[in-house]
Formats: sequence, C-alpha cells, structure tokens
Amino acid sequence: MATVPGDAALLVAHNLAPGDARSGEVTVTNAGDASGGFALSASDLTDAGAPLSGVLELAVDDVTAGRGVYSGPLSGLGTV
Repeated sequence: MATVPGDAALLVAHNLAPGDARSGEVTVTNAGDASGGFALSASDLTDAGAPLSGVLELAVDDVTAGRGVYSGPLSGLGTV
C-alpha cells in the first residue's frame, strides 16, 4: 500500500472557527504485486474538550469506481 502524501499532514486547520471549512486529500494505492481490497475505519478517537469527532464532516470517495462510500461525521465512519 502507498499513500500520497506519505507522511505529511492530511489536514491543517489552524485557527478554525465554527462555520469555517478546511479540506485534505489522501490517495491510497496498491503498490505491490498482489491484488486485494482496502478498508478504512476510525478507531481510538479521543475528543479533548468539545466532542469534535461528532461534528467534523468526512467524505470518502472511491475515485476508481466513481462513487462516494461515506459522507457524515468522523465519529460515524465505522468501516468502509
């Protein structure tokens, strides 16, 4: 598996205020010779202070298939 960006932040949200929006993008590809599927899930979420994971909106798109696979709060992601 390979990701782009590799080890950089996916989202930088300095001075984010209610109603503001920021976006980030990561591309996940199979970098090996074996075929296989990928799964994405949220785990070990820790909200310090306000429960941000319930209000941060997340969209996950399968650009190869041309469809969205999840759209909603980070806390509701489950496994896609």
